[in-house]
Amino acid sequence: MATCKDLLYHSQIHNLELLGGREGLERVITWPYSILTRPIRPWTNGGEFAFYYGAGMDNSEEGLCRLVEEAYDSNLSGLVIMVGDTYILDVPQSVIDTANRLKIPLFATDTASYITSMQQAIMDFITRQEQHKQEKADFWSSLFFDTETQDHRSLNNKAHYFGIDPSGNYCVYILRFLNLERYAELNQGVDELRFFNDFLDTVNRKTDYYIASSLPEVWTLPRKREFILVSPVSSRNSVQKTNEALCRIAGKLEASYPGAEFVIGKGLPFKNISNIRQSYIQARRSLSVLSQPDGKIADYADIGFYKLLFEVGSRSVLEEYIQDSIFFLEEKEKDLSVPLVETLETYLNCRGNVSKAASLLYLHRNTMILRLNKIESLLGIDLNDNAVFYDLQISMMIYHYLKDTTEET
Repeated sequence: MATCKDLLYHSQIHNLELLGGREGLERVITWPYSILTRPIRPWTNGGEFAFYYGAGMDNSEEGLCRLVEEAYDSNLSGLVIMVGDTYILDVPQSVIDTANRLKIPLFATDTASYITSMQQAIMDFITRQEQHKQEKADFWSSLFFDTETQDHRSLNNKAHYFGIDPSGNYCVYILRFLNLERYAELNQGVDELRFFNDFLDTVNRKTDYYIASSLPEVWTLPRKREFILVSPVSSRNSVQKTNEALCRIAGKLEASYPGAEFVIGKGLPFKNISNIRQSYIQARRSLSVLSQPDGKIADYADIGFYKLLFEVGSRSVLEEYIQDSIFFLEEKEKDLSVPLVETLETYLNCRGNVSKAASLLYLHRNTMILRLNKIESLLGIDLNDNAVFYDLQISMMIYHYLKDTTEET
């Protein structure tokens, strides 16, 4: 993506003087923006390169300092102040000092008539960058989703063209908006398709900006409600560093959209891009069985017994395994109007502690005992038998696996 630093070397952009915020020149630019009203935040998504004319606004020294702070708080990439006209004669040193402190690039220009062509040059530059980025996304998409085997030499040539080491180590992540439909429904109504598409587009632009700003070495592939990320693994760019950055990004997104939930699926690192699809499948699988992990990241390395379930070739074998236990209880609870499956699962999760299970279900202990007796009677089992207990634990894991996953092609 384009950065503020790129503008310093752009042949079509003149009369742009860098005043302060040099340490922030790597901030990513998503689009040019003219500040016509304040505050800024309600009108921006993050990453905008803003032009400030000052008409009808507070252009005092204190007001301009607040402007720079607003730009920083709104995640703008940089700020250009028009000087030398009737609104702002010059930029005070205190304003420059504020830009340096916040590390946000602050520019000045004294040619108002040039602003339109400057903005057009920025838009053209961003568009070219986005086209090249889309070509990269198409390359990764072919690795993830094309079922035909690709020619090894052609694959390596394409990778080199995009600056990708074909023999390097890579790890795939999936950043997913977990409750997207529910969030949209609560805020506007999911049936309003135009709002839904516009909202999703806004979320994706903000997500893309956060990723590009925090993880510039990562390649991304947007897929509607989620972002697929390919992260190179090296001593400079460790898995731990990427994990922490993605957790921060998920936190920022949830702060931007109160009530939204974002989770991250992670596959195992693989050597050579020809094996990258396996890491993607693992990231997807980890989300399917750990869609609400203890932390933000559902790691394939942590899914344990589920790894074996994914290797079972036929779902019908798994369905048959729990037909006479969990599926049977599921059918019976419809007639009895008693949540037998939830009761059994809570009991199993509490390792047979009846009092603790009853407390979690807000039941009297005697009621819990009656329900467990009913389950034993229906299944013809003894819950105090260790072999039965462990078999039911496995059956419950299979039940959730079948419930949360679909057959993979």
